[in-house]
Amino acid sequence: SAVQMAKDFGCIILLKGHKTLITDGDVCFENHTGNAGMAKGGSGDVLSGIITALVGQKLAALDAAICGAWIHGRQGIYVETRLECMECCPVI
Repeated sequence: SAVQMAKDFGCIILLKGHKTLITDGDVCFENHTGNAGMAKGGSGDVLSGIITALVGQKLAALDAAICGAWIHGRQGIYVETRLECMECCPVI
């Protein structure tokens, strides 16, 4: 499982899907933001950029992954409802 793998490797794992799972091996979070339109090429790159920016602002890695997944999902919902299109440029 992702929890065991995070424990074994001492890392944080973020699994994207209809719900996003984030774990450091000790705790597991579920994020339910986002939509199917985000399953496009480049969407994961945007998520990685958000998380990296949060870590760069001194957020702990687990907190950055949790917050980044939520921000990414909320922006996907916003783009879908406001722009009626799902491309990476509007998500950024």
